[in-house]
Amino acid sequence: MTANDAVKPLLDRVAEIERLAALDAGQYEAERKNAADKLGFRTTILDDLREQKRREMNLDPLPKIDAGQGRPLQFREFLPWPDDIEGDRIATALSATFKRFVCMSDPKADTCALWVLLDWTIANFPIAPRLCITSPTKQCGKSTLLELLGRVSCRALNSGSVTPAALFRAIEQFNPTFLLDENEKFLEVGSDFHALLNQGHRRGQFVIRTQGDNHELVMFDTFCMVAFARNGRIPDDLEQRSIVIELQRRLPGERLEVLNVQREHLDNLARMCQRWADDNAAAIAEAADPDMGGLINRTADNWRPLFTLADIIGSDWPDRIRAACAELTKNDADSNDTLMLSDTKAVFDEEKKTDRLFSETICDALAAMEGRPWAEYGKSGRPITKNQLAARLRRFKADAECKIPIEPKPIWMGGQSKRGYERHQFVEAWDRYLTQKAPPNGASGRQAPDETGTSDTFQGVSRGVSTPSVRASGATRPDAPHDTP
Repeated sequence: MTANDAVKPLLDRVAEIERLAALDAGQYEAERKNAADKLGFRTTILDDLREQKRREMNLDPLPKIDAGQGRPLQFREFLPWPDDIEGDRIATALSATFKRFVCMSDPKADTCALWVLLDWTIANFPIAPRLCITSPTKQCGKSTLLELLGRVSCRALNSGSVTPAALFRAIEQFNPTFLLDENEKFLEVGSDFHALLNQGHRRGQFVIRTQGDNHELVMFDTFCMVAFARNGRIPDDLEQRSIVIELQRRLPGERLEVLNVQREHLDNLARMCQRWADDNAAAIAEAADPDMGGLINRTADNWRPLFTLADIIGSDWPDRIRAACAELTKNDADSNDTLMLSDTKAVFDEEKKTDRLFSETICDALAAMEGRPWAEYGKSGRPITKNQLAARLRRFKADAECKIPIEPKPIWMGGQSKRGYERHQFVEAWDRYLTQKAPPNGASGRQAPDETGTSDTFQGVSRGVSTPSVRASGATRPDAPHDTP
């Protein structure tokens, strides 16, 4: 902090922005530079905030456009919370707020809370895990949870439908947080939109298009945070890039508050998130890789940013998020290829007296498994055949150098010779694909908040507004570089 910073008067930024918004153009121009210095903003940031506030106060209507031709894309911007905010307090407040309006468990609420903090700090991470909100049927709270996320996320853009071209252009220009409701209605498997959702999971991926009369090659960024809600099954490749929050319909006796999207405390939560993100940007950028507890590949990619934030927050959050991970990944659906390996292992484990099985024996055992796709497999809807079994298993290798595929061969058993498989053919593949375990539930001594305690959680976070402090950064997204005045 400089000497000038120390003597700046402590101002309530919200009240000052409202006062400036009410001034006419001449009065504002006269006070603009002095007001920006007092608030600790660049003048360009102050201009944007005043313009937004004037629209909110109906003092400055949206630009006139032709009827039926749409309107300019706009985002809600937030002023950082005026006081220092502890990570434990804001994360706990977010988690409790989700549970006030949506029927969900502690692990799911905790995961959503840290996903929101990740949204505000995504500039420091190479992976943007998709938050997939799903349920077995309608009226389980998916849209309500998306509404909540939209109120507390950074530059949220709610959409029931968006074209691929609009998606990557919006990402390139605004870097929004996309919230997509009922995306099963417009997400066609294998489409460009499906590919973009997958591609934007990792930083450094671009869409290449031609533009203008000269067909100049241009690149559009695809990396951004996305939360989406859907009924039914999630495409395998998109699910692997997602943290899945499955909601259930509440019981008649379970009481929830009705969400009013105009609630001021949701805006305050967003302001606290921005303040915490600003204050901890350096710590997040310098953070070491967290202990992943044995998670690997995309599962580890998805949870690593949340583990990192939990370790920085401290308190009981490192245990809480790892317990949430163990809970939410224990029943992860996998692709049918890996499911085939797992179920084949179960068949061999069941036949303890032999280390070899005929292909038809394996197929019969697979078809008899409840809740598996093998009884009505493929387009025919009939039990899986020996040829279909061989085609799937051939994709895996039986040796450490990955040169020998798992293929059926003649085997002798029970006085007869047929084509089948020996157990040793699968050992290498089982070790490679079936040993990814979620970290153990390390939560210790966490008490679940009761109904009466959730509201108090937020009230405790909101105290202390009467002694705001001056901040040196503007209300820009943390991933947009800005200079300190």
